[in-house]
Amino acid sequence: MNIETTLNIKNYYFELLVNASIFTGRSKGSIISSLMLRLSRDHDRFSKMWEQIQYQKRVEKGGYHRLHIGLRPGEYELFLDLRKTFKKSVSLLVAQAIDEYLDEMVDSMKNNPDNYPLISYAMNKLIIDDIVNWVFSWGVTAKLMSHPIYCIT
Repeated sequence: MNIETTLNIKNYYFELLVNASIFTGRSKGSIISSLMLRLSRDHDRFSKMWEQIQYQKRVEKGGYHRLHIGLRPGEYELFLDLRKTFKKSVSLLVAQAIDEYLDEMVDSMKNNPDNYPLISYAMNKLIIDDIVNWVFSWGVTAKLMSHPIYCIT
């Protein structure tokens, strides 16, 4: 079951997404998911603390495109985590990912047409000395799931 959400992206980025979608045969949502997963791998570069969320700079009326996409639950949670850890709105993160990785992603999709982004995601609550700790995992393997933090009953 998909979670429906809406992004407001500048027309320039929307046109890039449309062209990438036509070229690769993938939906815009699939391309965005691939881009956001790629962006998550640069967590050391973009993670911030103690800052407010940044938003896209305003443009003249009609300069944005409202894009409705359906995300699998793990994708949706990853997008929210990226917003929190990178301190940027999801729409700004999508624009940043397009700037940084779209060419790379299109080449990857062209060379491997069956490569749909598989976002495996886990979230676990761990209470230590009455302190609640949340563990968010962007990419889950069998080895990770056998780790004691995920085996708490």
